[in-house]
Amino acid sequence: MQNGAEKGTRHAYGIRYATRLIRFEKLDPVAALDVMKRWNQKCKPPMNEHDLERMIKKAMEYAFDDQQEDKPSIPSVWVSPELVRHIFSDLGRRVKRDNTTKAAVLFSALSAYLSNPLNLFEKGSSGSGKTYNAIETLEYFPQDDIWFLSGMSPKALVHQKSQLLDKDGNEIFLTDRPTKPKKREYKTENEYDNAVKEYEKQKKIFSERVLGSYHYINIENKIFVFLETPDPETMRMLFPILSHDKKRIEYRFVNKTQSGLRTELVIIEGYPTAIFLTTDRKYVEELATRSFTVSPEESTEKIGDANKLTNLKAAVPWECKLETPRFLATKRLIQNIKETLKNEQVDVIIPFLGLHEIFPKDVARDMRDFAHFTQFLKSFTILHLFQRHVLVMENKKYVIATNYDVFCCYKIFKELIELTRTGTEKRILDFYHNFVKNKEFCYVAELTSDYNAENKVSISDYTIRKWVDRLNQIGYVEKREDDADKRKIVIIPLVKETTEKRDNACIFENHEDMVSILEKGFNSWLDRYKKTNIGKLNENVYNPKEIHNAELTEHILLNEKTLFSFVENVFQYLSEDVLTPDSENNPKNTCIDQNHIFSHKLNCHICGKTLQSNYFKVDNNPVCFNCYFNTKSQTCPICGGDMPLSQLSNVNGKPACKSCAKKLEVPT
Repeated sequence: MQNGAEKGTRHAYGIRYATRLIRFEKLDPVAALDVMKRWNQKCKPPMNEHDLERMIKKAMEYAFDDQQEDKPSIPSVWVSPELVRHIFSDLGRRVKRDNTTKAAVLFSALSAYLSNPLNLFEKGSSGSGKTYNAIETLEYFPQDDIWFLSGMSPKALVHQKSQLLDKDGNEIFLTDRPTKPKKREYKTENEYDNAVKEYEKQKKIFSERVLGSYHYINIENKIFVFLETPDPETMRMLFPILSHDKKRIEYRFVNKTQSGLRTELVIIEGYPTAIFLTTDRKYVEELATRSFTVSPEESTEKIGDANKLTNLKAAVPWECKLETPRFLATKRLIQNIKETLKNEQVDVIIPFLGLHEIFPKDVARDMRDFAHFTQFLKSFTILHLFQRHVLVMENKKYVIATNYDVFCCYKIFKELIELTRTGTEKRILDFYHNFVKNKEFCYVAELTSDYNAENKVSISDYTIRKWVDRLNQIGYVEKREDDADKRKIVIIPLVKETTEKRDNACIFENHEDMVSILEKGFNSWLDRYKKTNIGKLNENVYNPKEIHNAELTEHILLNEKTLFSFVENVFQYLSEDVLTPDSENNPKNTCIDQNHIFSHKLNCHICGKTLQSNYFKVDNNPVCFNCYFNTKSQTCPICGGDMPLSQLSNVNGKPACKSCAKKLEVPT
């Protein structure tokens, strides 16, 4: 069976093979699918990936034997050195290109489970994919944590999302309101009178509870997605929380009841992540200075890929299903991260005292943007929860970021910095850099002509004027009356060099300088930690094995050359699919510390073959997949003899050797 299968037997053998991997070898769905893909190459002809995924799903439906111990398993993708790439590879099936936007949505949403969540603004033209991008990326998150809001008024928000609590914090259920007794339900007048007295007593108690009650809305760990422009009153109510000025606010509104008008008290508590998909109102723009700004791609390549995907969904919808093994593994990971942060008192620590030196300090908002950058870095780090060492101090656990995390976030933030600082769409900034910046002065008519000559889709001078007005608001251009013709406006570019605005977030283009600063900052942090004489370093959140300072240093400060082989072109890396085998033309990513996974540099103890990403251990020696199944043995429950796993068959849900299976007429 390991040598593939002929047409007519492929599905039968495939399901049995998948069942073996899931049930007996306890591989997680992602690892099992990788093994199945290699097996499929030997089939004649090979099946499509959809069939393999269906086999894995079918195998997962066969639960393990009730007698087996139910041990929690960690999917291999959680500790994979290509975790982020696994996620983007799956997400890329549903959202084409837009890697910057996908990264911004993913890590902003993940920050909802940290102490200081991020806000995100998506700006772009109608139809550019702002809503679709966000909704598809947020499919990985628990849907109860996502609030899709449109033009919802404060009253609607309160009635849909709040709990009614009394002054002691106990919930009040309006269905528990006492009901007046009916005389016909009582046999005697005395019984009825007693029931009425008890009713009046309970009614008074209930009324007193309601009189001192308030509506409570807990938005901790929530993700707000504003699909449309928020209601002004709702925005005014939420602004102190969304801007992180106050974590607990009180709000009052007048509600109409049966007894007349009544002032209702609302208490809202917690910091959520807010994602704005429309920002066409000034009162929303005011929050943009406290948020990241990102703009979806609008290139012809993206439009072509998006149309191709739409065509594929219409033609073969079964190949575009959402719940792939990678999707399910990522969804479980994020759920696990949420529960761990909540139950284990886990936070993230950034062990680089010199980190501020790599960030600009030219304008006042750089202080706020640096705080946003550190929070973005924490989100990236916590995604690698199973791959990072932990500092335990005073009953609290701190997941420790590495220089890999810093470099990746720095590279992503470089793509966001100009949009974030200016709060302006990417297409307007690109228009400035491509058509305005290099001129001494220009006119709207000239810019309109230049733009339409370079682009397939022409735009009017009205649109160019709106773009120029926006550039004038953010200080990129100056507008003056033409001395020769007062009816014309002269446009003078003010930002002449790219480095003035576009790249000023990246002080160190030479990565060697940046590595040096991070190394120096980490060593300073380590010296301070040693002086505390408290706390200990653990392998990870779930493994209390202690590690030494030397191991921590090796874990935090990755090799400079290896690091930049990935980070230098992070978005191209994320655009490519995950490659399972390792070869010269298909290199592995060694940027993430691999203490929690088996080394890729080992050879099989039996055949000497170079091991790939998934392999096993026999007597504590690494062996390849084929040798494992030919050497590892189980006891046949029917005849009691030993059998290699390669000779394994299935009899009534139990493993059996070939001989017993043949006697029972079960095909092997």
